[in-house]
Order: sequence, then C-alpha cells, then structure tokens
Amino acid sequence: MAKNNMTLKEAMNELELTVNALEGELEIEKAMELYEKAMKLSMYCTRKISDAKQKITQFSRKDEDDE
Repeated sequence: MAKNNMTLKEAMNELELTVNALEGELEIEKAMELYEKAMKLSMYCTRKISDAKQKITQFSRKDEDDE
C-alpha cells in the first residue's frame, strides 16, 4: 500500500505494476485486493501532486511579492 515515506515516482511505479496485475485473469478476491491497493496509491499520488502544485503556487506568489 502507499506508505507516507514513498516518493511520487515509487508510488506511480507501484501503481503501474498493480494496474498491470489487474489486467490478468484473477480470482475476484485478489482482483478486489489489487483494486483497493490501486485506489489508495492513486489517492496518494494525487495528494502528492496537489501538494507540489500548492508549493509552486506559494513560491510563485512569494516571488511576485518580492519584485
């Protein structure tokens, strides 16, 4: 699952591996487990990207204020 110390790149790689695994023939229980893992990784990646966008926006505003 997504660990808080995982980098965005690590999480995206793990998400890709999980999605690839879901494309195979699986028992329903395993498919549900992988689907849940994929959703958690997706939310983690989205949060990391959102945090990065917020920091960039803050830096941009600070840069504009300094000019």
